[in-house]
Amino acid sequence: MCFWYANDVEAWLKIKKPKLALRYSGIFINNYVTGRVLVDMTEADLADIGINNHEERQELLVEIKKGRLTSDLDEMIKLRDI
Repeated sequence: MCFWYANDVEAWLKIKKPKLALRYSGIFINNYVTGRVLVDMTEADLADIGINNHEERQELLVEIKKGRLTSDLDEMIKLRDI
């Protein structure tokens, strides 16, 4: 996830939250939100880039946290297998 380009973030959003992707994928692309940026985003960051609905920001933050945890777990498993 940390190594994603902005188009990877857009693809992830379309899979995880298709309805929100219709509304916001352009915002992520136009603000060059890469995976490295995405994993550190806060509610204030989402508001700053133009996601004005509080509930939708919360939905996105939950998905971001789940994605980051999954990515971190995958990395830990890879390190264990070295």
